[in-house]
Amino acid sequence: MASQPQKILFISQPCQFPDPPEGQEDAPKPIVIALAWHQKFPQIAVSTSDGQVNVFLDEGERQDVSLKRDAIGSALSWHPLEKVLVTGWGDGKISVWNEAEKKITEPSSSVHEGNFTFIRWTEAGERMILGDEKGTVSVWFFGKGSVGYICKYQKEGVPHTQLIFRTKGRGPAREVNFYFGGEKGNLYAADDGGICRKSFSLGEFASVLAMFYWKERDSVIVITKTSFLFKFGFSPEDKIEQQKKVKVSAQADGSIVDTFLRTQWIGNGLVLTATNENLFRLWNLNTDESHSIRLPSESDTVCAIAYNGLKSSVAGMLRQGDVTFATLYQLVLQCCLPPFVV
Repeated sequence: MASQPQKILFISQPCQFPDPPEGQEDAPKPIVIALAWHQKFPQIAVSTSDGQVNVFLDEGERQDVSLKRDAIGSALSWHPLEKVLVTGWGDGKISVWNEAEKKITEPSSSVHEGNFTFIRWTEAGERMILGDEKGTVSVWFFGKGSVGYICKYQKEGVPHTQLIFRTKGRGPAREVNFYFGGEKGNLYAADDGGICRKSFSLGEFASVLAMFYWKERDSVIVITKTSFLFKFGFSPEDKIEQQKKVKVSAQADGSIVDTFLRTQWIGNGLVLTATNENLFRLWNLNTDESHSIRLPSESDTVCAIAYNGLKSSVAGMLRQGDVTFATLYQLVLQCCLPPFVV
């Protein structure tokens, strides 16, 4: 019997940010820039516009770590298995916080310039890929609690904003096989051994806003700035091939996807989005349906989202600094989705 939809219980927790400097008590609250939830431990890292990165437990309690620089932390990512947080800063530097050793390290390699657009780890955490607004994509190894530089790719000189790993059906000779894309709408296939080639072009004005790997179907999902969703498969020669192209809408009023789109892949064909409104939108790619899930207060707007697979919980960072939580199970019931797709 199909489950009946239930009302979602959103639980808001105020994050205990550090007190402002003396004399700045009346200054506006810093804006949330990035949010990263550890997939194994109940920890959320939050970067704000005042150049700080703080770590909170899932109930909003701040932990005894605060990273601060003159630049803004434009990208955050936890190691998938260890309590190691990598921050990419607006000046092109990266820092590695190792909680077990209570130590911060900054690799000396001057690989990047300007803001980072993504930081991604392989499933086992042995490799890390970073991208920046200048079009540089770099590959790093992880060992003994820190990272080391391997190689980089410089393509187009424009931001590459999205990257996915292909973890199914990859060739045995490649230790890491990944795809990335960005503002010019070109998709590149690369590995960690210096091989990088253009794999597909989405066409003019088709900037990549979101990119996911659908492991169960060995497919790549791409959402563009022009509100198109592409589905790609792979040929026997591992070449990427377009299988589907549809027009989509991510906002409640039916308007096109904008550059503020925040996305999370949360299950087999399920995509959660937020567009600076007081709602989440859940897309079911299995059925080509989408559903809106509104927050209790009309004044709440979601500025960042993160999904914790360990707890099947979605976290949305609100503009006023609170975190609101909902479980994936509740979202599925609310949208009348069959449980087998999770």
